Amino acid sequence: MADRPNWSRPRSDDERPTASRRRFLAGGAATVTAALAGCLDDSLDVGDETGDGPTTTPTFRETARGLVGEYIDDAAAEDMDALSAVVHSASVLDPDRWDGTDWEFDGSVYKAVDGFELEDVTTDVSVELLFEYPGIGIWFDRDELGTRIGSEDIAVVDVGAEPLTADQKDSWILATDDGEWRVFFVSSEARSTGSARESFEPPVVDEAHDVVESVTWDVERGSRASGTGAANERIGVRVALTETPGVEADTVRIETAVADAELEFYTEQDGPVSTSWAGNTGTIEAAAAGDRLVVTAVDGTEETVVHREHYRPGAEDDA
Repeated sequence: MADRPNWSRPRSDDERPTASRRRFLAGGAATVTAALAGCLDDSLDVGDETGDGPTTTPTFRETARGLVGEYIDDAAAEDMDALSAVVHSASVLDPDRWDGTDWEFDGSVYKAVDGFELEDVTTDVSVELLFEYPGIGIWFDRDELGTRIGSEDIAVVDVGAEPLTADQKDSWILATDDGEWRVFFVSSEARSTGSARESFEPPVVDEAHDVVESVTWDVERGSRASGTGAANERIGVRVALTETPGVEADTVRIETAVADAELEFYTEQDGPVSTSWAGNTGTIEAAAAGDRLVVTAVDGTEETVVHREHYRPGAEDDA
């Protein structure tokens, strides 16, 4: 995702439709959250279907390619049952974990990609190495992730697709579940040797209060997906906009990166009636385990980030 979470049954090569790109929850991992789908390499040999020759066991690369394709095909079809069948039971992507919450699955972004390639496959991956991928450190702590998949086989598959460029490829984290490979997580940001939080852009503080008057985190509890773990927990972040703007802006957009929430205030003139974003206050959802808030002033086609801060549970000031 989306960045929302996304999730399919194996299909043969000639059954597989062109699929799409998704944003992870956010994400999500959001945050978020991206993945791609589409075609299989014509050179793959997964066995002799005539029964006249010896059968071959699919290589891990072939297994991974099929799994990625299955996930995306069913995400495009928004087939939750099929998605659940290819997602690891301990994953935050598992659709069953979102029952009873206000999250809705949107597979529309999967329908845009014409094909994908496995650009790199790494097996025998450790839990520790996974924390080099942005998003993992926000959704999981080390003990929790070790409990979930520490005893499983883990692999990372880098996937590229049209029309993405080389630096936009996604990293799919696969893990075994009762001996079968399943999708566990998808990171749409480049691997980093630092912490996931260090991959966030640096803070920007609206010291002059040209747009933002104040930001208050953890003002209310939001929904929590079914299952355990703080990764699914949501809080509210309240943003109060100044009553005396110091910049020209038609719109003020407020976003959280991991929870993938967005709120906009407009300045409009309709005859004698006018409205303004100035003086408004809005509360949007954020990830309780850590998130990034961005406030953008939009003036016509020009967008300027006027405030950006990071939230860490227990920290007094993350701006």
